[in-house]
Amino acid sequence: MKHNAAEIEEKRREFAAFVSDKGMRNTSERFAILEKALAIDSHFSAEELYNGIVDEYRVSRATVYNTLELLCECGILVHLHLGRREGFYEKAGRRHIHFLCIRCGKMKTLADKGALDAVGAHKLRGFRPLDTSVTVSGICGKCDREIRKLEKIRDKKTESGRSGGR
Repeated sequence: MKHNAAEIEEKRREFAAFVSDKGMRNTSERFAILEKALAIDSHFSAEELYNGIVDEYRVSRATVYNTLELLCECGILVHLHLGRREGFYEKAGRRHIHFLCIRCGKMKTLADKGALDAVGAHKLRGFRPLDTSVTVSGICGKCDREIRKLEKIRDKKTESGRSGGR
């Protein structure tokens, strides 16, 4: 979901108003971080964003982390905490299911509008959902194949140990 120039300008105005309302300064660094985040079309970590921007702009890690949190407060980004890995960010409003491998940390997504609409439409008294995030933890295909291979090797060693001892 790439943003066109008009959408980016709208997000800049939204963020500028939010930052001003908080009594903070609108800085070129904050806007550079906003634009870099909007240009990423998948999940990203604060460290990945920092590494992608530090050569172009003079910006500290603290500024990146603090600006990402402001972007989340503003509703432009969502901060995801998936499994044991560091948190990830993504654009708000992206409706999909996350599949997270608990062994290697690889993440895939699947757009499933029907399932997410059902979750989001669930009426909770006094609660209005703004975003829906679903994470399914498991083992990816690559890790599963590696595990099965190791199990076969272990089983063969066990078998040969049993037959050698008779």
